[in-house]
Amino acid sequence: MKNVFPVVCLVLLLGWVGCSGGGGSGAKADPAGPVAALPTMKEGMIKVQHILVGFKDSVPSKAITRSLPEAEQLAKELLAKAQAGEDFDTLVRDNTDDSAPGIYIMSDNGVDTRLIPGDVIPRAGMVKSFGDTSFQLEVGQIGLAEYNVTDSPFGWHVIKRLE
Repeated sequence: MKNVFPVVCLVLLLGWVGCSGGGGSGAKADPAGPVAALPTMKEGMIKVQHILVGFKDSVPSKAITRSLPEAEQLAKELLAKAQAGEDFDTLVRDNTDDSAPGIYIMSDNGVDTRLIPGDVIPRAGMVKSFGDTSFQLEVGQIGLAEYNVTDSPFGWHVIKRLE
């Protein structure tokens, strides 16, 4: 009967470090608590990072003062810098009108993500130009979703495909 505890512990807590039945020197659990599960990438899913370049009144709750032509010019300058190899994380942090780091995992139309842990946004859950541009990019490639009042109403999106 004294060997039951380690077996029960192993079966019930498989994968959880810190359970031992004999005073062994197992690793301690993280005192900060459990780490949120990251989505598992599968066929039909991509990971992108983006810079949103908005203009006055284009992004709700953001006090953007640049004009529409200024936003277009900035978006094209940022695209050129990113394509020339400037650090994309820095460009996002310094320029986005969205929240940094601006990373999203998206699923293409028809991909069932109900059993995937973490936040996965369906392609249809993003503005059309963002989704269309994102799914056309190869890993490492950077593209631009142009402003369009119906398909990209918040402004321009400089998008880098990460996975």
